[in-house]
Order: sequence, then C-alpha cells, then structure tokens
Amino acid sequence: MKEIAQNAEGNKYAMAYFDDGRFLLRTFARTDRTEEEIAKNEVCFNDLLGLDANTMPVQNFPDPFITVCFVNDNLLFVQLVYSPTCTHHHLFWDIEKHAIVGKPYSQAMIGSSSRNFPYKCFYNEEDDEVYAFYRQGEFFNIPVTVNVEKKKVIDNARCTDMSLGDMYLVFNKLLVARSSQEIVFFKMD
Repeated sequence: MKEIAQNAEGNKYAMAYFDDGRFLLRTFARTDRTEEEIAKNEVCFNDLLGLDANTMPVQNFPDPFITVCFVNDNLLFVQLVYSPTCTHHHLFWDIEKHAIVGKPYSQAMIGSSSRNFPYKCFYNEEDDEVYAFYRQGEFFNIPVTVNVEKKKVIDNARCTDMSLGDMYLVFNKLLVARSSQEIVFFKMD
C-alpha cells in the first residue's frame, strides 16, 4: 500500500494495495467493523478483470502498481497496470453497490517499460475528468462521463521522458512533480 485516499468531506477512505500479484481495494469509514465485514467489503480486481497473479513489483520501489481517487462520496476511480503485458486498466467503482460502473478500460502501453507503474491519479471536478499519471511520464485524461459532443474522450500521451515522483495537482491547472534531480511543472490543457 502506498497511500489512503479520502473523499471531500473526509469521512470515507479508500486504500488500493497489492498482495502477491493481486490488486486489491479496501474502503472504510470511521466505524468499527468485524473481520467478516472487512473481508466482505474487500475487492480483488484480478477476479473482475480476468487477470492472473503474475505481476511482480519493481525491486526497491514500494509502489503497489494500483492507485485510487474519489470522484464523489460513493464513486472511485481505480487504475492499475498488469506488468507482464504492460497493459493499463482503469475503471470506476461504486462503493455502495460494490460494483463496476460502466465498462472497464484497457490499453497496451506500447513502448513502455515493465518497470513502469501508475504513480498517482487526481479527479478534476471542474472538468469532470480524472488525470492518471505513470512514473515514466505517461498520462491518461479520462472523462467521468464520455461526451462525444464535447469531444470528451480518453486521451493518453507522454508528458516527459523523466521519471516522476511525488506529485500534486494545484488548482486543477498545474501539475508539480519531483523528478530525479529537480522539480518540474506541467500546465494542464
């Protein structure tokens, strides 16, 4: 596990993590639960996406190859990479219904290294889209609602050849990221 995401009110939490080749999600609030309730609530995305447990972590990196962010109180964006084929997967998860919303999306990351992994994702409420970033500079802009009339479709490209580290989205317009030797800034278009 790398970090815990929280909703805007700060009363719901989501933790995406990786365990022995399995991509998992646990959601929780400020209430006590039994071990059975916790286990029932846990999600294994390998089962839902038809993935085996052959993904191996990158040595010396604690990152779990899966990230999550809240879109609203009950909707999560989840992204992961299946490293044997360098395939990006993402989906929207309804916490209350315990189900995928819409269809999961998959895309082979041609030319990407098997040492690449999702690093961070951010929801932009102004544009109703998610920005999903990978360590080696690839990114995806994902509309929450696909709207062909407004040309809202999934977009992906590479923003840099540098390896990215800690990152923050400032006012939904500026991505600030740490690279190996410097701080870099990217204006969101």
